[in-house]
Amino acid sequence: LQRVGLSMHYLPLLAALAQAQPVDWPQGITTIDGSPPPQPLQGYCGTQKEDKETKKLRHAPSACAGAFKHWYADGSDPSLRACAERCLACRESGGACRYVSFSFDRTGAIDCALYAACNTRRLAKQPATYQTLDTQAIGRSASPPRPPPPPPAPSPLPPLPLGVPTTNAFGRPLELSPAQLERGLVHMGGAERLRRKVRLGQPVMIAAIGASNTVRGGCEARQGGKCAEARYTNHTEGRVGWLLEAFMGLNRSFPHAKNRLINRAQMATGPEAFSRCLNAYLPVEADAVVISFADMCKLGRSPTLPLQARYGLAVEGMVRTLLARPDPPAVVLFNHFSYRDWVCNSECRFVESCDAGLSEIARSYHVGTVSVRDALYHDASPFEAQNTAEDVRYMWDSWTQDTGKHFTLERGARIAAELLHSWFLRSVTASRPFAHPALRRTRSLYGNAPSAGTCFSFDDTFGGSISEPKVVSMVGWTKKLHEISQHGEKKLKPGLVATERGAKLVLDTAVGGSAVQVGYLLTARSHAVATLSCLYPCKCDHLKISSHTKAGTSTTAFTQPHALQLPASSGRATCLLSLVMNTDGERFKLVGLQVVDS
Repeated sequence: LQRVGLSMHYLPLLAALAQAQPVDWPQGITTIDGSPPPQPLQGYCGTQKEDKETKKLRHAPSACAGAFKHWYADGSDPSLRACAERCLACRESGGACRYVSFSFDRTGAIDCALYAACNTRRLAKQPATYQTLDTQAIGRSASPPRPPPPPPAPSPLPPLPLGVPTTNAFGRPLELSPAQLERGLVHMGGAERLRRKVRLGQPVMIAAIGASNTVRGGCEARQGGKCAEARYTNHTEGRVGWLLEAFMGLNRSFPHAKNRLINRAQMATGPEAFSRCLNAYLPVEADAVVISFADMCKLGRSPTLPLQARYGLAVEGMVRTLLARPDPPAVVLFNHFSYRDWVCNSECRFVESCDAGLSEIARSYHVGTVSVRDALYHDASPFEAQNTAEDVRYMWDSWTQDTGKHFTLERGARIAAELLHSWFLRSVTASRPFAHPALRRTRSLYGNAPSAGTCFSFDDTFGGSISEPKVVSMVGWTKKLHEISQHGEKKLKPGLVATERGAKLVLDTAVGGSAVQVGYLLTARSHAVATLSCLYPCKCDHLKISSHTKAGTSTTAFTQPHALQLPASSGRATCLLSLVMNTDGERFKLVGLQVVDS
């Protein structure tokens, strides 16, 4: 026999072949007369010179084919029993098979030979791994049941309604060319739920989460909270936020009186503030979710992990949470034209943005990616004497503000709206199979996803889905609603503020948990330090929190999870926390609290 290598998976089978072993016949195979089942003989039928009584099947139905060198491609394991079942199948298809000789040795040599006749008194004894079986008395008690029919294919979605605008749904001249739109739609991702509902004429809900750029994107007045302010719901020509304008375009393309936009973004707040409790921020009714934290991007230093670990882990955790829903929404990462350092003034290298890292997450989970960088990078070239008015039109400072960190409410918002609407339109009009991967990998790209928790925020409560931290008492702390940016803009950023040494705030965690994270304003304008401790009977180490950063932009930051211990004998279900100022004349602002589930 010619030797062929086989998987170590089969080695446990080999020990049984040194001697003829009883055959473990499967259910449904019996002897015809009810006698004990046949057992194999040592040796094999074929010899170098076959005698008159041995007839190997050479011209027979395909079901009678033997196996030499390679086993059958039917998913079965190499065994005498499987070889004998081949002989039965041969007879059932009209062949004359009666005997089988089988061998599978430690070197991987494999043979299943089928014979119409065999002189069992003259079996060849070498190689010693061969066994021969007479299958004449074996039959099947009944035909195996047919597999159930496949489930009916889902009804095809109805065609798009007539008259749907497939190009310009904005009623104004477009800022971007078809080529720019094509470049900006980096990855379409899965959008089965959104496509299904639009095609069936059902209302859709678009939800968004992000930081300042997304807050500026606008919202519907019916949402309440900050959306009651005119600057977020403004429909004036040329002053509409990009998210609101994209939604309005979608509503023109696929009108329905109950289509809704939900904007749950918060100023200067990264994904870490939402990842533990995303389902509280984003309604389960959402059919599409826009995630836009690129303006809070934090690049990593590892060549294999392009995003800073906590930032990447939080964004990836959001994607995984959304895809784990029973009927997951379409998810798109909307990546703003944001770079590590805008001092480069449009000469930033293509790879210096967070797009690469965010796109890796998107491709890993088959979600959408819209990139303003990809759409305009080669058009936003540095100013040169030979540049035309068309070239200057796409220079980064013609459609961004605040040194490139935000879209302008004129051209920048229009550019972003056109890109997002184009993604909506293609997601609905193209027919693609459901392709989101099963979330079998517990370890994600950036590590284990954050455990769930309960979030409390002094920002918008979003109709009661998010509560404010539970204040028990406060001395020297006051509530402030706004912050003034370094560019003089008044930003809505509610929180509790203290500036005097010894100012004390007592909070109740309101829910039980194993750890707590404090959300505070991180700013270059203050060197304030506050100490977090636990009040009896709850126990925890003292934690000093510094509000200072060298970064020019003030942002919301969260401490690492701080362990809590509450004895079962205490009779309490929640912990009391104390936050005391250590500095004088410096401003500390508490903006939120997260309690990690036990």
